[in-house]
Amino acid sequence: MLSTRPLTPHAGEQISGVDSSNALPAAATAEILRVLDTRGVVLMRGQSLTQAAFIAFARALGPLAPHPHPRLSQLEFPELILNSNMTDDSKPGGIPESGRFWQSDGAHLKTPYRLSIQYAVEIPEREGVPLGATLFAHTGAAYDALSPELRQQLHGMRAQHASGAARKWRATPFYLDAGMTRIFRGGIEHPVVRPHPVTRRKCLFVAPASIASIRGMHDRDSRELLARLHQHLENPIFHYHHRWQAGDLMLWDNSSVQYRVENDYAPPLRRVLYRAMVKGASA
Repeated sequence: MLSTRPLTPHAGEQISGVDSSNALPAAATAEILRVLDTRGVVLMRGQSLTQAAFIAFARALGPLAPHPHPRLSQLEFPELILNSNMTDDSKPGGIPESGRFWQSDGAHLKTPYRLSIQYAVEIPEREGVPLGATLFAHTGAAYDALSPELRQQLHGMRAQHASGAARKWRATPFYLDAGMTRIFRGGIEHPVVRPHPVTRRKCLFVAPASIASIRGMHDRDSRELLARLHQHLENPIFHYHHRWQAGDLMLWDNSSVQYRVENDYAPPLRRVLYRAMVKGASA
């Protein structure tokens, strides 16, 4: 029998009594989606999934997006992303900085991904302590905690997002004459305050991994405001800190959650997860 318990006051719910390796009843799927709409993050522990079972579970939650890098996709499951720091021949792989910055999956796209679904196959450990934890920040709770004056200031603002913006920011200050114009001009605009597509709850949409600048603001003012919002989102009161275990199945709502990964491990320690993304709809 399905049961739930909150993970933190603001974000996350653990759901028990679900075997995701079998087709779920419609009522169970509806309850998972309802919890995601209101709590942002769902955790199901102790699951045992093959790649086929993982994709079947993910497809039941909505239409899946194909692998964002087609050359890395698998013919049998084109929606499956193998999130690993090691290649099949046990050599270091992946992007070492991946997940280091707060992000919302698909924020650089015209229609960001609705849900992210991730299953832990192998989790690195040191002296029995799991490494590579993931932090989730509920951006609806963060918006609610802003002052009325700042909420009013943000009303109607739009920001430019581009893939890899955080790495570009760190390498080169964002000035219009610093070779960055072409990169950011190719991005996508989204509201700084984006309503959840189901609940309509207002959420901050300012993930540092993708956001470049706020439209119509002087660059210095844009950076200062974004830094203020990013610092606000760092408040642990909005967070759920998840230490992975093999068999964890985690789902999160990109409309109301940002996440980052603690990069406190390196090869030969292995971290292998399956991931899939549910397509989004216009907010």
